[in-house]
Amino acid sequence: MLAVTEALSIIKSSNPCGKEGRVQEEKIDLRCMALIIHELMGRLPVTMRYRDQHGVRVERGEIIDDNYTGPVLEEALQRGSIVKKVATSGPYKGVPIIAVPVRRNNEIIAVFGAVDITKGAVFELMNRLVPSR
Repeated sequence: MLAVTEALSIIKSSNPCGKEGRVQEEKIDLRCMALIIHELMGRLPVTMRYRDQHGVRVERGEIIDDNYTGPVLEEALQRGSIVKKVATSGPYKGVPIIAVPVRRNNEIIAVFGAVDITKGAVFELMNRLVPSR
């Protein structure tokens, strides 16, 4: 719950998540969304970044890196599609990651990544519940 409390305090100090705003406000939105999604995912590590700037890495209810990018996030940005793979480098090397582009007006503006620290068990369950597109 600490992550949600922190996210709510970030929201109160800026515009609500998802609203139009200046680049700095969008970076704050990124932090807010990352913390909330991290909590919703049962505290699995999450990563997010904007197309034109590094983003955040969240673990254990906290933002542990606010200048983050990773190879799977970069690949999803470049391809413009969902990427599901085991990271071959970076802090999550050897761990399954799903990275999903975020679009606004048909333009990729960011990418979100979920890190399955259970070495695939969570993502396997998710695939059974919701098959890939």
